[in-house]
Amino acid sequence: MARRAACEAVSRGGAAVKMNEKARSFWARTRVRVWPDPCVLVRLSHDHAAEAAAIAAAAPFAAIVVEHDEVSLTVAESRWTTSPLRHAARDVQRALRVVTLDTVMEFDVTGYLAPLASRLAAEGIPIVPQCSFSRDHILVPDRALSRAIEVIEALIAEAGED
Repeated sequence: MARRAACEAVSRGGAAVKMNEKARSFWARTRVRVWPDPCVLVRLSHDHAAEAAAIAAAAPFAAIVVEHDEVSLTVAESRWTTSPLRHAARDVQRALRVVTLDTVMEFDVTGYLAPLASRLAAEGIPIVPQCSFSRDHILVPDRALSRAIEVIEALIAEAGED
């Protein structure tokens, strides 16, 4: 029965998100890492891609997405406030925290984030997923960090039950 519970994440008023066994096994060995510094998610024009990449390269945690018409940069707020690019931002989302779902992910794993996204949505916690080659990260509002960690830890515990 516990395994069945671990394979479903039910959002209030919504449909269950079924978790396949491979995703469940990855959740069972996931550890949570919260990066110490609050971060920002910044939108810049494509013209600033190289400068944004330089900022990202010097940061302990950073993510950058370059699209045809914009650049998104996630970086510690302390680095952003001293950045020469701060005046070029089209939009800035502040007071975010980076939570790393610390397990080395295999490329063919499917459905890993779905049960977490469903549970956090049910709690009214918005997320911005960001992925590296081997790990998943989510940005959550600082005000919701404690509750988000509780939700993640409950999911990990359920996935580890036999």
